[in-house]
Amino acid sequence: MSEASIFQKIAQECGLLELEPDVWCRHPLAYLMEAADDIAYRIIDLEDGFRLGRITYAEFAKPIKLLIPASWIKRERLKLEFDDQARVSYLRALAISSLIKQVSKVFNRKLHLIMTGKYPGELIEDIPAAIKKGPLDSISNLTCKRIYTTARVLETEAAGYEVIGGLLDIFWQAIEDKYASNKRRNGVKNDDVYKYKAKKVLQLLPDGALASRETPFPDRYQQLLHVIDYVTGMTDTFALTLYRKLKGIALPS
Repeated sequence: MSEASIFQKIAQECGLLELEPDVWCRHPLAYLMEAADDIAYRIIDLEDGFRLGRITYAEFAKPIKLLIPASWIKRERLKLEFDDQARVSYLRALAISSLIKQVSKVFNRKLHLIMTGKYPGELIEDIPAAIKKGPLDSISNLTCKRIYTTARVLETEAAGYEVIGGLLDIFWQAIEDKYASNKRRNGVKNDDVYKYKAKKVLQLLPDGALASRETPFPDRYQQLLHVIDYVTGMTDTFALTLYRKLKGIALPS
Protein backbone atom coordinates (compact mmCIF):
# COMPACT_ATOMS: atom_id res chain seq x y z
CA MET A 1 0.00 0.00 0.00
CA SER A 2 1.37 3.39 -0.98
CA GLU A 3 2.25 6.04 1.60
CA ALA A 4 2.01 8.83 -0.98
CA SER A 5 -1.21 10.25 0.49
CA ILE A 6 0.29 10.47 3.97
CA PHE A 7 3.45 12.14 2.71
CA GLN A 8 1.35 14.57 0.68
CA LYS A 9 -0.43 15.63 3.86
CA ILE A 10 2.89 16.02 5.70
CA ALA A 11 4.30 18.10 2.85
CA GLN A 12 1.28 20.39 2.90
CA GLU A 13 1.43 20.83 6.69
CA CYS A 14 5.15 21.63 6.49
CA GLY A 15 4.60 24.12 3.68
CA LEU A 16 6.80 22.30 1.17
CA LEU A 17 6.67 23.59 -2.38
CA GLU A 18 5.33 21.02 -4.84
CA LEU A 19 7.56 21.23 -7.89
CA GLU A 20 5.52 18.74 -9.92
CA PRO A 21 2.96 16.04 -9.08
CA ASP A 22 4.23 14.03 -6.08
CA VAL A 23 7.59 15.84 -6.10
CA TRP A 24 8.34 18.40 -3.38
CA CYS A 25 11.34 20.57 -2.64
CA ARG A 26 13.32 19.83 0.51
CA HIS A 27 12.46 21.60 3.73
CA PRO A 28 15.02 24.35 4.54
CA LEU A 29 15.82 22.65 7.84
CA ALA A 30 16.88 19.53 5.93
CA TYR A 31 19.83 21.46 4.49
CA LEU A 32 20.86 22.65 7.94
CA MET A 33 20.58 19.18 9.49
CA GLU A 34 22.60 17.72 6.63
CA ALA A 35 25.33 20.31 7.14
CA ALA A 36 25.32 19.81 10.92
CA ASP A 37 25.80 16.05 10.49
CA ASP A 38 28.59 16.57 7.97
CA ILE A 39 30.43 19.02 10.21
CA ALA A 40 30.08 16.97 13.36
CA TYR A 41 31.09 13.65 11.83
CA ARG A 42 34.13 15.00 9.99
CA ILE A 43 35.57 16.76 13.01
CA ILE A 44 34.59 14.22 15.66
CA ASP A 45 35.83 11.29 13.58
CA LEU A 46 39.21 13.00 13.43
CA GLU A 47 39.11 13.53 17.19
CA ASP A 48 38.26 9.84 17.65
CA GLY A 49 41.29 8.99 15.55
CA PHE A 50 43.49 10.89 17.99
CA ARG A 51 41.77 9.35 21.01
CA LEU A 52 42.32 5.85 19.61
CA GLY A 53 45.98 6.57 18.90
CA ARG A 54 45.64 6.41 15.13
CA ILE A 55 46.90 9.97 14.57
CA THR A 56 49.13 12.29 16.59
CA TYR A 57 48.20 15.64 18.10
CA ALA A 58 50.24 17.38 15.39
CA GLU A 59 48.35 15.53 12.65
CA PHE A 60 45.06 16.53 14.25
CA ALA A 61 45.98 20.15 14.85
CA LYS A 62 47.43 20.94 11.40
CA PRO A 63 44.18 20.82 9.35
CA ILE A 64 41.95 21.82 12.27
CA LYS A 65 43.76 25.11 12.88
CA LEU A 66 43.26 26.04 9.23
CA LEU A 67 39.50 25.95 9.82
CA ILE A 68 39.67 28.44 12.68
CA PRO A 69 40.16 32.21 12.34
CA ALA A 70 43.54 33.07 13.86
CA SER A 71 41.95 35.61 16.20
CA TRP A 72 39.83 32.88 17.79
CA ILE A 73 42.74 30.77 18.98
CA LYS A 74 44.12 31.74 22.36
CA ARG A 75 47.73 30.62 22.08
CA GLU A 76 48.32 30.98 25.79
CA ARG A 77 45.39 28.70 26.55
CA LEU A 78 46.82 26.01 24.29
CA LYS A 79 50.07 26.22 26.20
CA LEU A 80 48.35 26.10 29.58
CA GLU A 81 46.13 23.12 28.78
CA PHE A 82 47.24 20.12 30.81
CA ASP A 83 47.52 17.58 27.99
CA ASP A 84 47.00 17.01 24.29
CA GLN A 85 43.48 15.64 24.84
CA ALA A 86 42.40 18.96 26.36
CA ARG A 87 43.99 20.84 23.47
CA VAL A 88 42.19 18.62 20.97
CA SER A 89 38.83 19.29 22.67
CA TYR A 90 39.48 23.03 22.63
CA LEU A 91 40.40 23.10 18.93
CA ARG A 92 37.53 20.80 18.01
CA ALA A 93 34.99 23.16 19.58
CA LEU A 94 36.46 26.16 17.75
CA ALA A 95 36.55 24.32 14.41
CA ILE A 96 32.91 23.27 14.67
CA SER A 97 31.87 26.82 15.60
CA SER A 98 33.80 28.22 12.64
CA LEU A 99 32.22 25.79 10.18
CA ILE A 100 28.75 26.52 11.54
CA LYS A 101 29.36 30.20 10.89
CA GLN A 102 30.51 29.50 7.33
CA VAL A 103 27.50 27.26 6.61
CA SER A 104 25.13 29.87 8.06
CA LYS A 105 26.50 32.42 5.61
CA VAL A 106 25.92 30.05 2.70
CA PHE A 107 22.39 29.31 3.90
CA ASN A 108 21.49 33.00 4.05
CA ARG A 109 23.10 33.64 0.67
CA LYS A 110 21.26 30.75 -1.01
CA LEU A 111 17.98 31.14 0.86
CA HIS A 112 16.04 32.38 -2.18
CA LEU A 113 17.07 29.27 -4.13
CA ILE A 114 16.33 26.97 -1.20
CA MET A 115 12.85 28.40 -0.67
CA THR A 116 11.96 27.95 -4.34
CA GLY A 117 13.35 24.43 -4.62
CA LYS A 118 16.14 25.48 -6.98
CA TYR A 119 19.17 24.84 -4.77
CA PRO A 120 20.64 21.53 -5.96
CA GLY A 121 23.62 21.06 -3.68
CA GLU A 122 24.76 20.80 -0.07
CA LEU A 123 25.56 23.84 2.03
CA ILE A 124 28.99 22.61 3.03
CA GLU A 125 29.95 22.27 -0.63
CA ASP A 126 29.49 26.02 -1.08
CA ILE A 127 31.67 27.27 1.76
CA PRO A 128 34.85 29.11 0.66
CA ALA A 129 37.09 26.94 -1.51
CA ALA A 130 40.09 27.69 0.70
CA ILE A 131 38.33 25.77 3.46
CA LYS A 132 36.54 23.10 1.43
CA LYS A 133 39.43 22.21 -0.87
CA GLY A 134 42.09 22.57 1.81
CA PRO A 135 41.65 21.48 5.43
CA LEU A 136 38.28 19.73 5.04
CA ASP A 137 39.53 17.56 2.20
CA SER A 138 42.70 16.86 4.18
CA ILE A 139 40.59 15.74 7.13
CA SER A 140 38.50 13.45 4.92
CA ASN A 141 41.60 11.89 3.36
CA LEU A 142 43.27 11.40 6.74
CA THR A 143 40.24 9.75 8.34
CA CYS A 144 39.74 7.45 5.34
CA LYS A 145 43.36 6.30 5.33
CA ARG A 146 44.08 6.11 9.06
CA ILE A 147 40.77 5.63 10.87
CA TYR A 148 37.95 4.13 8.81
CA THR A 149 40.05 1.23 7.53
CA THR A 150 41.46 0.05 10.87
CA ALA A 151 40.61 -3.48 11.94
CA ARG A 152 38.68 -2.24 14.97
CA VAL A 153 36.46 0.06 12.92
CA LEU A 154 35.81 -2.57 10.24
CA GLU A 155 35.02 -5.21 12.86
CA THR A 156 32.66 -2.86 14.68
CA GLU A 157 30.88 -1.93 11.46
CA ALA A 158 30.50 -5.57 10.43
CA ALA A 159 29.20 -6.47 13.89
CA GLY A 160 26.71 -3.61 13.66
CA TYR A 161 25.07 -5.15 10.60
CA GLU A 162 24.73 -8.44 12.45
CA VAL A 163 23.29 -6.83 15.59
CA ILE A 164 20.76 -4.57 13.85
CA GLY A 165 19.70 -7.27 11.41
CA GLY A 166 19.50 -9.80 14.22
CA LEU A 167 17.27 -7.62 16.39
CA LEU A 168 14.95 -6.88 13.47
CA ASP A 169 14.70 -10.60 12.70
CA ILE A 170 13.88 -11.42 16.32
CA PHE A 171 11.11 -8.84 16.66
CA TRP A 172 9.69 -9.42 13.17
CA GLN A 173 9.54 -13.17 13.75
CA ALA A 174 7.82 -12.57 17.08
CA ILE A 175 5.13 -10.50 15.35
CA GLU A 176 4.65 -13.22 12.73
CA ASP A 177 4.39 -15.90 15.42
CA LYS A 178 1.98 -13.83 17.48
CA TYR A 179 -0.56 -13.81 14.66
CA ALA A 180 0.18 -17.19 13.12
CA SER A 181 -2.59 -19.77 13.32
CA ASN A 182 -1.72 -23.45 13.75
CA LYS A 183 1.51 -22.85 11.87
CA ARG A 184 4.37 -25.28 12.22
CA ARG A 185 7.95 -24.13 12.22
CA ASN A 186 10.81 -26.61 12.56
CA GLY A 187 8.23 -29.33 13.17
CA VAL A 188 6.76 -27.66 16.25
CA LYS A 189 3.23 -26.36 16.34
CA ASN A 190 3.32 -22.58 16.62
CA ASP A 191 0.71 -22.36 19.36
CA ASP A 192 2.77 -24.57 21.65
CA VAL A 193 6.12 -22.80 21.76
CA TYR A 194 6.59 -19.92 19.41
CA LYS A 195 3.59 -17.86 20.48
CA TYR A 196 4.76 -18.03 24.08
CA LYS A 197 8.23 -16.90 23.08
CA ALA A 198 6.76 -14.17 20.85
CA LYS A 199 4.69 -12.86 23.75
CA LYS A 200 7.79 -12.49 25.92
CA VAL A 201 9.85 -10.85 23.19
CA LEU A 202 7.13 -8.37 22.27
CA GLN A 203 6.77 -7.32 25.90
CA LEU A 204 10.18 -5.68 25.47
CA LEU A 205 8.75 -3.18 22.98
CA PRO A 206 7.65 0.27 24.21
CA ASP A 207 4.09 0.51 25.52
CA GLY A 208 1.57 0.96 22.73
CA ALA A 209 3.93 -0.12 19.94
CA LEU A 210 1.57 -2.90 18.85
CA ALA A 211 -1.69 -1.02 19.42
CA SER A 212 -4.15 -0.61 16.56
CA ARG A 213 -4.34 2.86 15.04
CA GLU A 214 -6.71 4.64 12.70
CA THR A 215 -4.55 4.74 9.55
CA PRO A 216 -4.94 3.47 5.98
CA PHE A 217 -2.43 0.70 6.70
CA PRO A 218 -2.88 -2.80 8.15
CA ASP A 219 -1.95 -3.30 11.81
CA ARG A 220 0.89 -5.65 10.90
CA TYR A 221 2.49 -3.06 8.63
CA GLN A 222 2.30 -0.40 11.34
CA GLN A 223 3.78 -2.77 13.90
CA LEU A 224 6.75 -3.53 11.69
CA LEU A 225 7.36 0.20 11.27
CA HIS A 226 7.32 0.61 15.06
CA VAL A 227 9.86 -2.20 15.40
CA ILE A 228 12.14 -0.44 12.90
CA ASP A 229 11.79 2.85 14.79
CA TYR A 230 12.55 1.12 18.08
CA VAL A 231 15.65 -0.73 16.86
CA THR A 232 17.15 2.13 14.85
CA GLY A 233 16.67 4.46 17.82
CA MET A 234 18.83 2.33 20.11
CA THR A 235 22.28 3.38 21.22
CA ASP A 236 25.12 1.10 20.15
CA THR A 237 25.64 -0.21 23.68
CA PHE A 238 21.95 -0.90 24.32
CA ALA A 239 21.51 -2.65 20.95
CA LEU A 240 24.53 -4.89 21.52
CA THR A 241 23.49 -5.73 25.09
CA LEU A 242 19.91 -6.57 24.09
CA TYR A 243 21.06 -8.65 21.12
CA ARG A 244 23.38 -10.71 23.30
CA LYS A 245 20.63 -11.31 25.85
CA LEU A 246 17.99 -12.31 23.29
CA LYS A 247 20.46 -14.63 21.57
CA GLY A 248 21.42 -16.22 24.88
CA ILE A 249 25.03 -15.08 24.56
CA ALA A 250 24.75 -13.19 27.84
CA LEU A 251 22.19 -13.35 30.63
CA PRO A 252 20.69 -10.37 32.46
CA SER A 253 22.81 -9.44 35.46
